[in-house]
Amino acid sequence: MSASLGTVAAQSGLTQVDGEPAPGVALRAEGLVKRFGAAVALAGVSFEVAPGEVFGLAGANGAGKTTLLKVLAGLCRPDEGWAEVAGADVATEPVRVRQLVGYMPDRFGVYESMTAGEYLSFYASCYRLPRQHAERAVTDLLALMGLAAKRDEQLNALSQGMKQRLCLARALVHDPEVLLLDEPAAGLDPRARAELRELVAALGEMGKAVVISSQILAELAEVSTSIGILHEGVMVASGNAEQLLAGSEGLEELFLSLTEREDPEGPAGPTTGGLAGEGTGEDEEGAATK
Repeated sequence: MSASLGTVAAQSGLTQVDGEPAPGVALRAEGLVKRFGAAVALAGVSFEVAPGEVFGLAGANGAGKTTLLKVLAGLCRPDEGWAEVAGADVATEPVRVRQLVGYMPDRFGVYESMTAGEYLSFYASCYRLPRQHAERAVTDLLALMGLAAKRDEQLNALSQGMKQRLCLARALVHDPEVLLLDEPAAGLDPRARAELRELVAALGEMGKAVVISSQILAELAEVSTSIGILHEGVMVASGNAEQLLAGSEGLEELFLSLTEREDPEGPAGPTTGGLAGEGTGEDEEGAATK
């Protein structure tokens, strides 16, 4: 993390921890099952994430990543199993869960005629933040994302990378305990992806529990403190990143060995390097296997 980003993060209004993050579990899922007709998107998924942990969720298109994140965000009710965010049940307490979670979907819309400041202020009002609190949150988040100079610019004048960072700021505007980021690096250039990794690492150090999905395996391994590999709706491996990757040449090798794809280089496979194939950001509910 760069000194400048660390300083801004430390001075922001976001809740932070002193020293090590508090012990416990910020997010827990047990036996999650989700079906869309005859298709099974999730088949008994279980894992947990602690405060300050960055959980990297790897999987090919159609593995169930987007469906899983929607369930955890309280936007999609599981057919079986359960999940909790800071003790709130995603199925029975969805309103409470949405206060505790910051969700950045793989596809998002922006109001092009709004300025960056107006955009964040609008979402702060949706969470009913007091005006003074909202104004500080908008100022702090624009600074954290490196967008302070763009506060009064319309969104249609921002680059894709700037819009991605703005949408991450939107997910943080209510200071959630848990962040769910669905393919946030999709479509970004190498510099923008590096800045995003730096931001995610900083948020973990601030005590946020972060779940980030990606098909860019090398970069996912770099930012994650723990990793889960989702294959055809099944969490085939999850745990501490260092321990999982011990004895392998990296996340790419581990992923391929566990998923046993016949054509790992094919269009549905993950991207293992950072310079090409950033991922499609595909909405998984539209695929038969999701």
